[in-house]
Amino acid sequence: MTPSFDLKAIFQRYLLRTDKTLHGIIEINNDENEPIFGRATIAIGQITEQEAELKMQSQWKEEKSIDNEWHQWKSQECEIAGRIELNYDLLSLFNVDISKALAVQVYIQVIELNSGQERIIHHVIPVFTHDVIYDILPLQFQAGVSNEFEIIAKRPDGKPVKMENMIVTVQMIIGNEQGKQQDQKSVEIKDFYTR
Repeated sequence: MTPSFDLKAIFQRYLLRTDKTLHGIIEINNDENEPIFGRATIAIGQITEQEAELKMQSQWKEEKSIDNEWHQWKSQECEIAGRIELNYDLLSLFNVDISKALAVQVYIQVIELNSGQERIIHHVIPVFTHDVIYDILPLQFQAGVSNEFEIIAKRPDGKPVKMENMIVTVQMIIGNEQGKQQDQKSVEIKDFYTR
């Protein structure tokens, strides 16, 4: 009976445009959940807006994508004794400019040294342009009288953050009775209060 092994990789759920490093952990364990030895190849690439548009235009197929694409990325090799922590500078080591990326792709190939078995993981980590995201939800609406909105500030992972000074512009679409669009009106929200 050939022993098997498990490969686990944990990375950040998202990256910000201001980030420069990628942090992560790779673990390999045998069937008894004991750490084992392996050799890892870690390749990191990026998805830019131009690449995403080209792939959409050429009807890029998923099955062709990662198997061949990752060979073109810069990669690093390392030995794993059960667990390894990663702290990679994306630009200098992998030529990934996060300020131009929509997402960062991480491809991990691990070969267990005793059996020669191989495991592969492919991660896609989204890149957010802002470190604060605002949700604007309508609460009450009376045309020409009062329009209430709730504004929630949060991080890309959904955790709340402190509200910043801001100006909010809401574009209202006004239609006729048949539902056809008649006019658009931009309204600047000036009065804020907290509950």
